[in-house]
Amino acid sequence: MNNLLKQYKFGVFCLDLNLKCLSTKDGQTIDLTPKAMSVLSYLIENRHRVVTKEELLSNVWQEAVVNDSNVHVNISNLRTALGRHGGARFIQTVSTQGYRFAEPVEEQLPEPSKRPRATEGRDVPVGNPERRKSEIPAILRSLLRRRLLLAALAVAVLLAVSFAGFWVYRYRRHSPRYIASKYLADAIRAHNAGHDEDGIGHARDAFLRDPSLVRAYLLAAWWESGNAVDDRTAQAGEILDQLKNGNVVVSATEDALEMGIRADNGGDVAQALEAFNKATLLSPGNADAWGMYGFEAYRNHEFDIAVMAFRKCVSIEPQNTDCVVGQLTTQNELNQFDQSVKLFSSLPESVKETPRVLEMYGYAEMGQKNYQNAIDAFELGIRRAPADESSAINASKKGMFQAKLLRGDDPIDVVSSIEDEIQTYPKQQTADWELYRAAVYAVAGLKSEATNHVSQALTISDNWRKHHRKIDVGLIDDYYAYRLYAICGDFDKAEQGADDFDQQDPELIAVESFIEGMRELASPNMTRDAAMKFQKGYERYPDPLYDYYRGQALLKLGDAAGAKQALRRFLDHRGEFQQNSIGLALLIPRAEKTLAEIKE
Repeated sequence: MNNLLKQYKFGVFCLDLNLKCLSTKDGQTIDLTPKAMSVLSYLIENRHRVVTKEELLSNVWQEAVVNDSNVHVNISNLRTALGRHGGARFIQTVSTQGYRFAEPVEEQLPEPSKRPRATEGRDVPVGNPERRKSEIPAILRSLLRRRLLLAALAVAVLLAVSFAGFWVYRYRRHSPRYIASKYLADAIRAHNAGHDEDGIGHARDAFLRDPSLVRAYLLAAWWESGNAVDDRTAQAGEILDQLKNGNVVVSATEDALEMGIRADNGGDVAQALEAFNKATLLSPGNADAWGMYGFEAYRNHEFDIAVMAFRKCVSIEPQNTDCVVGQLTTQNELNQFDQSVKLFSSLPESVKETPRVLEMYGYAEMGQKNYQNAIDAFELGIRRAPADESSAINASKKGMFQAKLLRGDDPIDVVSSIEDEIQTYPKQQTADWELYRAAVYAVAGLKSEATNHVSQALTISDNWRKHHRKIDVGLIDDYYAYRLYAICGDFDKAEQGADDFDQQDPELIAVESFIEGMRELASPNMTRDAAMKFQKGYERYPDPLYDYYRGQALLKLGDAAGAKQALRRFLDHRGEFQQNSIGLALLIPRAEKTLAEIKE
């Protein structure tokens, strides 16, 4: 059997190795590079086992000197191409081993074509040709020759134009600018789909192909800066240095964006906001400028500016899922749930099916107390997320559990579901789930179980730090863990953990005030200092949780008016709390009930 003649059918696709063509059942051709086609062919031919990166490099690239990133880029391009027709999960990543083609494949040979004989269906002329020729008048023969000559000339001109067009097209298809633009388009598609690593990799490929493509530098640096972990901020700075040292012509708008990204990367929020605002004024139609301005305003808790900027970005570029997610998130945190639902209904279908967009839409429905709609949105986000995008899947699952708690499901049943979830992950990936389980236990009043799971989460995170030598980066929010210790009444563990961190950090100072307030609240001789501690913590770092317990302290002191004010402010931040305080969702209906029962 000759492999060059095989056809492979899987899902809605047909891969014809004879024609080197990938198409869908309805005849649509899928555009793939030759290397991507070879990678797909090799994976399908070896679909019954895992194929390593080294094996792909050896068999597809053969003698060429290339590195692993070539495999990564082509796998990402294949997932993007297949994903447009529901095939994003066909190629699976097997951790530390390689890749596997996971879709059932039907293998067959194309049917041999049936060509008609040269004489079939023709009338063979009979008789004397010379006699027939003499029957045609001379003038007609002259006219026929002239027409034939003109037809031949027209064919020659058409062939010449087609030949020239072919070479222009071929040159354009292989020019650095065209290839770089294609890489940049792939980068934006990958990032919008939640594949951040692929997005950054494609953007880097784009400016390496064409160093004058300034947007590729800026987006790669911005995405790196947004992932402020490990050495990402350093990598963002290196990308911008390449742009600066490359003698590239930069517009005033691009210069302002570069300054903004550098300021954001260095933690200077005020300068970053000023630079991004300048970029929007210079180029009001630049979606990148509005998106960066919106995210910087959001990080600085300037939510009104953020919503305005995100709306402008989405109006310019409706497919920009970063800005769509930013607008949904910010509106939710402002309790503008109806606006978020309205925005979601107006989005293109392709954007609606993005896991991050579905997650924020779920929180909007949750804010309107449409809990089943929220659960449906989260479940759809889980199904739409690629199998190797664990962060997107985890985020939607946690949102689903939040909605079930608010719907009134038994917290113990929810904890059981979380325990089932934990069993499916490697040990180091369970730290945040242990913390989630601890939060549900804490609010349900099972404090000893809660503290045990907080300790487990911290232990997993600390072990990861030691193994990777990352002092400032863990797997969980440690400050959140110490607040859970305080909620459970284990003040010594809470204070001991907080002592290990930077004492000048405003969030840490707020956590320490919270721990002191919770200790006061638990005391039978509680004074007004408890409420003051919670207020001080809120002023240092505005977390709605501080308002909830400030309301409880004032209620215990008999200050009904003060308690109502604190609980109302807590509920004013309902959207922010339900999105960010994992597992503590039950505090929302409790605050509503307490507020309804307070009599001044």
